[in-house]
Amino acid sequence: MPRPLSITRFGRLYLSSTFLGLLFTVLYYDTLREWSLQRGSSPGAILVFAFVGTLISLLLWYLIARRASRVAKWLVTIGTGFELVLMIGNVGAYLVFGAAYLAIDLVLRLMTVAACWFLFRPDAAEWFRTRGKIALIETVFE
Repeated sequence: MPRPLSITRFGRLYLSSTFLGLLFTVLYYDTLREWSLQRGSSPGAILVFAFVGTLISLLLWYLIARRASRVAKWLVTIGTGFELVLMIGNVGAYLVFGAAYLAIDLVLRLMTVAACWFLFRPDAAEWFRTRGKIALIETVFE
């Protein structure tokens, strides 16, 4: 079954958010590193978390967009909700890093929320219900 439009849009938004988030981490690495050192954390952890987070996101995208996994759908949805809650706890970081950091982070989060929204549209529901398989269509000629 060709992927429904909602799944295609989910993929574009989710992957864009993932790779822009990785780019965001690289661009702000020096600032994140300094902040990490001030808090007594390892600066290398930033890159490890960014790399592992990207791998997990790619795996979840694959499971949703190629394998129609309902479990992955809910993991992404719950994870997105968790990220939104964590934004509240990151107020200190936003004050340190400034308005540009907050704006970029907010845009990335909104992209992920929009991607999740596409997972609950009717054509996506059919995708998950049939596990991405073509439904049998009866015809007059059979």
